[in-house]
Amino acid sequence: MESEKNGRKDIFPLKLAFETKILRHKKIKSEANPFDAEWKEYFEERMTYKMLLSLKGRKSLLYMWNKQERKCPLCGQPITAETQWNVREQKENGQIVRYLVHDKCYKQNR
Repeated sequence: MESEKNGRKDIFPLKLAFETKILRHKKIKSEANPFDAEWKEYFEERMTYKMLLSLKGRKSLLYMWNKQERKCPLCGQPITAETQWNVREQKENGQIVRYLVHDKCYKQNR
């Protein structure tokens, strides 16, 4: 596919069907209640998963990671691709603030 703009030709390659990644929808558990504290961890994990799938979410994760100087705010150790981490929410001054933390740190500090 070609387009001409300001006397320049731009070529846009067409994507083939097999180049499209298939994303499966994860169903929500029927007994899950977002207003029940017992299900808080489940919904935080869903939010992390959804953020990883979207470009805007990835930018948000990268922003949080850099803002925290790539460290877990609970233990001070680096957050890397090899370490398991999750997004956790906390209310501060009436606002919801999100943090990237190690899974083990979150479970220890509940």
